[in-house]
Order: sequence, then C-alpha cells, then structure tokens
Amino acid sequence: MRKHVIAAAAALVLAGQVGIAQAEGACDEGEIVIKFSHVTNTDKHPKGIAAALLEKRVNEEMNGKAC
Repeated sequence: MRKHVIAAAAALVLAGQVGIAQAEGACDEGEIVIKFSHVTNTDKHPKGIAAALLEKRVNEEMNGKAC
C-alpha cells in the first residue's frame, strides 16, 4: 500500500512539472509567470472574471512583462 501512495505522489509531482514547463513555454524571455489555481471559466464565473481583470491591469502596469 505504501508503495502505491509513493508512486501516486511521484506521478503528481511529475505532472505538476509538465504543467509548469507548458506554462513557461508560452512566455517570452524576461517575462514573469503569474499562475492562478482553479480558475476555469474567465467569462462567466466571478473568480474567472476577477482573474481576467487582474491580468489586464497587471499587463498594463507592467508593460506586458507578466505572462
């Protein structure tokens, strides 16, 4: 049982690393990566709308240095 738990934890860590690499791959050199957890709908859910508005404001104030 313990081996299964360790294997599952290792799989989650590897999956997280792949997600990080994909997110950073979309950014240009010198940009800062900003990540939000659990934001799935950016046009109808209040948290998604707030995240989209924050993204717009940060990009305006940082001259596009945030990714």
